Amino acid sequence: MTRRQTISNRLDVRWDPRRSARRLSAIVQSSPSGICLIDRKYSVLYANIAWAKMHGYVSPGELIGCPVRTFHTETQMKEEVYPFLEMVRLVGQYARTIHHARRDQSEFAAQTVSSLMRDEDGEWFGYVQFASVTNEEPETRPAEDGQYTLEYE
Repeated sequence: MTRRQTISNRLDVRWDPRRSARRLSAIVQSSPSGICLIDRKYSVLYANIAWAKMHGYVSPGELIGCPVRTFHTETQMKEEVYPFLEMVRLVGQYARTIHHARRDQSEFAAQTVSSLMRDEDGEWFGYVQFASVTNEEPETRPAEDGQYTLEYE
Protein backbone atom coordinates (compact mmCIF):
# COMPACT_ATOMS: atom_id res chain seq x y z
CA MET A 1 0.00 0.00 0.00
CA THR A 2 1.40 3.40 -0.98
CA ARG A 3 1.41 6.44 1.23
CA ARG A 4 -1.25 8.03 -0.99
CA GLN A 5 -3.56 5.03 -0.57
CA THR A 6 -3.03 5.03 3.20
CA ILE A 7 -4.01 8.69 3.48
CA SER A 8 -6.91 8.16 1.09
CA ASN A 9 -8.20 5.26 3.17
CA ARG A 10 -8.27 7.48 6.26
CA LEU A 11 -10.33 10.21 4.62
CA ASP A 12 -13.96 10.44 5.60
CA VAL A 13 -15.87 8.69 2.81
CA ARG A 14 -18.84 10.97 3.44
CA TRP A 15 -16.96 13.86 1.79
CA ASP A 16 -18.24 13.55 -1.75
CA PRO A 17 -16.60 16.00 -4.20
CA ARG A 18 -19.89 16.18 -6.12
CA ARG A 19 -21.54 17.72 -3.09
CA SER A 20 -18.58 19.77 -1.91
CA ALA A 21 -19.89 23.08 -3.32
CA ARG A 22 -23.10 22.74 -1.25
CA ARG A 23 -21.14 21.80 1.85
CA LEU A 24 -18.67 24.65 1.43
CA SER A 25 -21.60 27.02 1.00
CA ALA A 26 -23.13 25.74 4.25
CA ILE A 27 -19.79 26.19 6.04
CA VAL A 28 -19.48 29.80 4.85
CA GLN A 29 -23.09 30.56 5.79
CA SER A 30 -22.70 29.18 9.31
CA SER A 31 -19.22 30.60 10.02
CA PRO A 32 -18.96 32.65 13.20
CA SER A 33 -16.59 34.97 11.30
CA GLY A 34 -18.05 37.61 9.04
CA ILE A 35 -17.26 36.83 5.40
CA CYS A 36 -17.69 39.34 2.60
CA LEU A 37 -16.75 39.30 -1.09
CA ILE A 38 -16.07 42.72 -2.60
CA ASP A 39 -15.49 43.52 -6.27
CA ARG A 40 -12.79 45.79 -7.71
CA LYS A 41 -15.12 48.79 -7.43
CA TYR A 42 -15.62 48.10 -3.69
CA SER A 43 -19.20 46.82 -3.98
CA VAL A 44 -20.47 43.81 -2.03
CA LEU A 45 -20.85 40.66 -4.11
CA TYR A 46 -21.70 38.40 -1.15
CA ALA A 47 -21.91 38.57 2.65
CA ASN A 48 -22.72 35.85 5.15
CA ILE A 49 -25.11 36.23 8.09
CA ALA A 50 -22.28 36.88 10.57
CA TRP A 51 -21.05 39.83 8.47
CA ALA A 52 -24.59 41.23 8.28
CA LYS A 53 -25.25 40.86 12.02
CA MET A 54 -21.91 42.34 13.14
CA HIS A 55 -22.79 45.43 11.11
CA GLY A 56 -26.36 45.68 12.46
CA TYR A 57 -28.27 44.19 9.52
CA VAL A 58 -30.81 41.37 9.61
CA SER A 59 -30.17 39.74 6.25
CA PRO A 60 -27.04 39.48 4.11
CA GLY A 61 -29.25 39.87 1.04
CA GLU A 62 -29.81 43.54 1.82
CA LEU A 63 -26.05 44.14 1.50
CA ILE A 64 -25.55 42.84 -2.06
CA GLY A 65 -24.44 45.71 -4.29
CA CYS A 66 -23.80 48.07 -1.37
CA PRO A 67 -20.52 49.99 -1.40
CA VAL A 68 -17.94 48.92 1.19
CA ARG A 69 -18.27 52.40 2.73
CA THR A 70 -21.61 51.13 4.11
CA PHE A 71 -19.54 49.42 6.85
CA HIS A 72 -17.15 52.28 7.64
CA THR A 73 -17.05 55.97 8.43
CA GLU A 74 -15.44 58.37 5.96
CA THR A 75 -12.39 58.66 8.23
CA GLN A 76 -12.08 54.86 8.51
CA MET A 77 -12.24 54.57 4.72
CA LYS A 78 -9.44 57.12 4.19
CA GLU A 79 -7.18 56.13 7.06
CA GLU A 80 -7.67 52.38 7.29
CA VAL A 81 -9.76 50.69 4.60
CA TYR A 82 -8.29 52.08 1.36
CA PRO A 83 -4.67 51.61 2.57
CA PHE A 84 -5.56 48.09 3.77
CA LEU A 85 -7.12 47.10 0.43
CA GLU A 86 -4.17 48.61 -1.45
CA MET A 87 -1.81 46.43 0.61
CA VAL A 88 -3.93 43.37 -0.20
CA ARG A 89 -3.78 44.26 -3.88
CA LEU A 90 0.02 44.63 -3.73
CA VAL A 91 0.89 41.51 -1.71
CA GLY A 92 -2.14 39.25 -2.28
CA GLN A 93 -3.14 38.82 1.37
CA TYR A 94 -3.02 41.01 4.45
CA ALA A 95 -4.34 41.04 8.02
CA ARG A 96 -4.80 43.73 10.66
CA THR A 97 -7.39 45.29 12.95
CA ILE A 98 -9.78 47.53 11.01
CA HIS A 99 -12.45 49.73 12.56
CA HIS A 100 -15.99 49.30 11.25
CA ALA A 101 -19.31 51.11 11.69
CA ARG A 102 -22.65 49.45 12.31
CA ARG A 103 -25.90 50.49 10.68
CA ASP A 104 -26.60 52.71 13.71
CA GLN A 105 -23.13 54.32 13.23
CA SER A 106 -21.68 52.81 16.43
CA GLU A 107 -18.10 51.73 15.82
CA PHE A 108 -16.20 48.54 16.60
CA ALA A 109 -12.84 46.97 15.85
CA ALA A 110 -12.52 43.72 13.91
CA GLN A 111 -9.49 41.57 13.17
CA THR A 112 -9.69 41.46 9.38
CA VAL A 113 -7.95 39.14 6.95
CA SER A 114 -8.31 39.75 3.24
CA SER A 115 -7.09 38.00 0.10
CA LEU A 116 -7.41 38.73 -3.57
CA MET A 117 -9.96 36.67 -5.48
CA ARG A 118 -8.72 35.51 -8.86
CA ASP A 119 -10.49 34.03 -11.89
CA GLU A 120 -9.45 30.93 -13.85
CA ASP A 121 -6.88 33.01 -15.78
CA GLY A 122 -5.28 34.35 -12.62
CA GLU A 123 -6.73 37.85 -13.02
CA TRP A 124 -7.90 39.43 -9.79
CA PHE A 125 -11.51 40.53 -9.66
CA GLY A 126 -12.07 41.39 -6.02
CA TYR A 127 -11.38 40.69 -2.37
CA VAL A 128 -12.56 38.12 0.14
CA GLN A 129 -12.62 39.40 3.71
CA PHE A 130 -12.92 37.54 6.99
CA ALA A 131 -13.66 39.62 10.08
CA SER A 132 -13.98 38.82 13.77
CA VAL A 133 -15.00 41.46 16.28
CA THR A 134 -12.27 42.28 18.80
CA ASN A 135 -12.35 44.18 22.03
CA GLU A 136 -9.45 46.47 21.33
CA GLU A 137 -10.16 48.86 24.19
CA PRO A 138 -9.85 47.60 27.76
CA GLU A 139 -13.09 47.44 29.64
CA THR A 140 -13.13 49.22 32.98
CA ARG A 141 -15.01 47.41 35.73
CA PRO A 142 -15.18 48.10 39.46
CA ALA A 143 -13.52 45.38 41.51
CA GLU A 144 -15.19 44.03 44.63
CA ASP A 145 -12.97 46.23 46.82
CA GLY A 146 -14.20 49.36 45.03
CA GLN A 147 -10.99 49.79 43.01
CA TYR A 148 -11.27 49.94 39.23
CA THR A 149 -9.47 47.31 37.22
CA LEU A 150 -8.79 47.01 33.51
CA GLU A 151 -9.80 43.78 31.86
CA TYR A 152 -8.95 42.69 28.34
CA GLU A 153 -11.12 40.17 26.57
